[in-house]
Amino acid sequence: MEENVTLYWDPGNFTNQTDHVLQGEDLKNFIAEILGDSRLQLKTLIPLTTIYLLFMVVGVFGNLATCLVILNNEYMRTATNVYLLNLAIADIATLVIMMPGELYLMWQQYPWPFGELACDIKITVTEGVIYASILTIVAFTIER
Repeated sequence: MEENVTLYWDPGNFTNQTDHVLQGEDLKNFIAEILGDSRLQLKTLIPLTTIYLLFMVVGVFGNLATCLVILNNEYMRTATNVYLLNLAIADIATLVIMMPGELYLMWQQYPWPFGELACDIKITVTEGVIYASILTIVAFTIER
């Protein structure tokens, strides 16, 4: 069952929104014209997906190894290594939480099927992980 969405659009005058009414297939064509295809081409998606998956696997295992070495060896718990541990944890969060979402968005750019709350959570978590990495580097630099 197709949902009937109405879009009011006037290319010459944005204040007068009743000149053109787009519905159904016209609306889909208009959105495709403005935003482009809803996903990238397969010749682009397959290599990007392969690279993303390779980065995810190598990155998670490499950062987990860093965390395990620092946590399991008492003499490795220096101030510098604690910063490295924090960066490794932020990298793991980036790889596990953010990269699958970005990969999904390459395969299905629009519409966002998970709702407004999931969109807000995705943005908040992404920004939080980025800020954690940046603040760790700033703290490390100031400490040095």
